[in-house]
Amino acid sequence: MKSGTRKEGFWGYFARGIFASRLGLLGAGITTISAVLIIVTLAMTLMGMEFGAYQGLITYLLLPTFFMLGLACIPLGSWLAWRTARKKGGSEAVPRPFVVDLGNPAHRRFWGSIAVLTSINLVLLLSISYQGYHYTESTEFCGKLCHSVMEPEYAAYQRSPHAHVDCVECHIGSGASWFVKAKVSGLRQVWGVMTNNFSRPIPAPIDDLRPARDTCEQCHWPELFHGNSLKAFEKAGDDNKPTDSKVTALLLHVGGRDSKTGEYHGIHWHVSRDNLVEYRASDRARQKIKEIRVTRPGGKTENFVREDLPQVQEGTEWRSMDCIDCHNRPTHVFETPEMAVDRLILKGLLAADLPSIRDAGLAATKGEYTDRKAAQSGIRAALLAYYKENNPDFAASSTPAIEKAADVLFEQAYAVNVYERLNIGWGTYTSQLGHRNDQGCFRCHDDEHKSKDGQSIGQDCESCHSILTEDERRSEMNSDLKSYLFLETKKEE
Repeated sequence: MKSGTRKEGFWGYFARGIFASRLGLLGAGITTISAVLIIVTLAMTLMGMEFGAYQGLITYLLLPTFFMLGLACIPLGSWLAWRTARKKGGSEAVPRPFVVDLGNPAHRRFWGSIAVLTSINLVLLLSISYQGYHYTESTEFCGKLCHSVMEPEYAAYQRSPHAHVDCVECHIGSGASWFVKAKVSGLRQVWGVMTNNFSRPIPAPIDDLRPARDTCEQCHWPELFHGNSLKAFEKAGDDNKPTDSKVTALLLHVGGRDSKTGEYHGIHWHVSRDNLVEYRASDRARQKIKEIRVTRPGGKTENFVREDLPQVQEGTEWRSMDCIDCHNRPTHVFETPEMAVDRLILKGLLAADLPSIRDAGLAATKGEYTDRKAAQSGIRAALLAYYKENNPDFAASSTPAIEKAADVLFEQAYAVNVYERLNIGWGTYTSQLGHRNDQGCFRCHDDEHKSKDGQSIGQDCESCHSILTEDERRSEMNSDLKSYLFLETKKEE
């Protein structure tokens, strides 16, 4: 060994390795730039500044990933530099035994620097990880990040009764296990979006949705005895007087547990803790219910089968009936054409003085269009053609009014319910509440599901609701009905 030289140890190479190795230098650069950008974007977020839908993705996911990648490159680069020096220097480059001597000023400076840098990194990583966790649980993450896929669901969510409830409250709920399941499933979904390989439309129902007892019942409790609930269905009148609405008033026997008798009554009997209702369907959409099994208090079980439906696939498990089997669209609500046009007429958004506007509007919005641009021009053309054929004088004198009505139909009926590029059309996502679409309750209550002893699940209307007579509406129920309709209108607005 030459005079004046000394054998340099591993930690000497580690300290110099950042600059001696391209990888270490690259890692230091990536870490430093990422840290600065993380601090800047966090400061912008705290000040309320936004720079697009991908702000959260960049701030809480991409930048921390690069930060940690850079940190990993630094020791790896140092180790590569040491290994290269050892190969070139032979025995002279073999490091001495690892010694930590805090009495040595050089050791104190080195380890003090390591401790300070590590503390800064830990504080930064913990802070960004905490914020990142909340970001991945946010509605913005669910609705905006995968905008091309989730646009219909997010738009429906924003105008729903649950618009102020975070998506994760229903789709994940509390607890670490379901959080992990959701994130693992989310990775698969992200890959599907990146490769443009996902279902169009998104299939419903969701197979791995958490049971409603763990989510819905955190706010809604079927055990509570609700008794009867007033429900009014309003639709536009005939073409001569479209604003002269037709109202059907029902008393829904919501029921629940009677605090006096302890027994369940009404519709919520289906999800009582005393009775277990299970079923197996012949199809994935759970529209063709083949078998129903009811277990009553004491363990007595009854099976009801509909013989004319296809057999259940082998291995299909029994599903316990819960809230989502009826309230299947509690947040992501899509209207029928009739519901959408009636809403626009009754709320005064669609000019009711246009002749036959309900029939004309329905005919225009029900048309099949290839994309948004074709739909907008097609609805306008269809509405103008309708009036030119059925009322040419009005069409000639009121073209601007007809075109305005067409724009309302497109923007506030068609565009919020139909998404051509995702194969979502009228009726793709239907509600199972009631039996307005000939499904819902009638999937089981059809007089066709029979037990071995000949008993059947009937269609007795009075078991679920009572239709109010005209006299009842005009007397004691009339004021409540008006109040109900007013509140419903204000809620939608």
